[in-house]
Amino acid sequence: MNKLLTPGPVYVPSFVLEAFNKPVIHHRSKEFAQFYEGMLERLKYLFQAEQVGSMIGSGTYGVASMMYSLFQKGDKVMVLSNGKFSERWVDEGNYLGLEVSSYQIEWGKAFDVKEVIQRAKDIGNLDGLIVTHSETSTSCLVDLEELAFQIREDFPEIMLMVDGITSVGAMPYYHDAWGIDATISASQKALMNPAGLVAFALSERALDKIRPTHAGDFKNIWNYMESVKKLTYPYTAPVQLLFGVNAALEKIEMEGLPAIWNKCHQSCKTFRGELNESGGELFGEDQSESLTAFSFRDKDMESLKKELEARFGWVISSGQGHLKGKILRISHMGSSDSESMLAFWDDLKKLL
Repeated sequence: MNKLLTPGPVYVPSFVLEAFNKPVIHHRSKEFAQFYEGMLERLKYLFQAEQVGSMIGSGTYGVASMMYSLFQKGDKVMVLSNGKFSERWVDEGNYLGLEVSSYQIEWGKAFDVKEVIQRAKDIGNLDGLIVTHSETSTSCLVDLEELAFQIREDFPEIMLMVDGITSVGAMPYYHDAWGIDATISASQKALMNPAGLVAFALSERALDKIRPTHAGDFKNIWNYMESVKKLTYPYTAPVQLLFGVNAALEKIEMEGLPAIWNKCHQSCKTFRGELNESGGELFGEDQSESLTAFSFRDKDMESLKKELEARFGWVISSGQGHLKGKILRISHMGSSDSESMLAFWDDLKKLL
């Protein structure tokens, strides 16, 4: 049984590994163009969006590239920050020379949509809002559908950019219908692959906003979207990784997104039911279903994590930053299911 249950990287199933072993094809060939055309159609299904693309890089690289592509030095952006990764987007915005307003709340706390809207009104003349849908460091979830609706009602011109790295492919997500301008995901999460590939979706407004610079500007999403028109990559494509991601997308398409979302939901529900019965505690408010952040009172979580791995082989994640040793995090994405959660708890209870 799969015993890698970190919220990225997740376990890579055998059908993805088999896809890596396909013969290498040239990324400028007709064969690649035909393959990539099919993969892009599957990405449209994943994001529920009409404009999609991919690029080489980690999730962080993807978010940083999207910020670089959508905004220019001096643009006013608000970043919702309540964890390790959303804090990173604040730092990235400052690095890019944006005028960043960080709406920072305590890690694990949930944003109130009305308060976000009021904060945006108080700042005024915002060019963009950057949101982490599912904060991987705390499992805290933003009510993105409601937030996007209110943004479109009150600020129709704001560019709404979403880190969907631990939400897309794990929970209901409708890029176009919700009025999102840019969504970023990554291969090592719900797409069940190694890290190294970024997938993204854009609105027509976002496509109009991104600007050409020069061909060597490998962070510019414009270059990737221009290549999408030709069913190729602006640079050397990671062909074998694309094969793996496509295999995962085929699996998702075959089972159907509702079934995939429900599998994640059931894994999450099973785990949290056992947690409640065992006297554990969820960390924070409004937790995502793609992962669970949890703890046990009067226990050192880091020691418990190490013992789980040493005695039973289960690999889960620690807390980050000031939460290290205080919480643990477990994935419900990809191959994680209710059966694996019950097996995990059989061993965890022996330690408790």
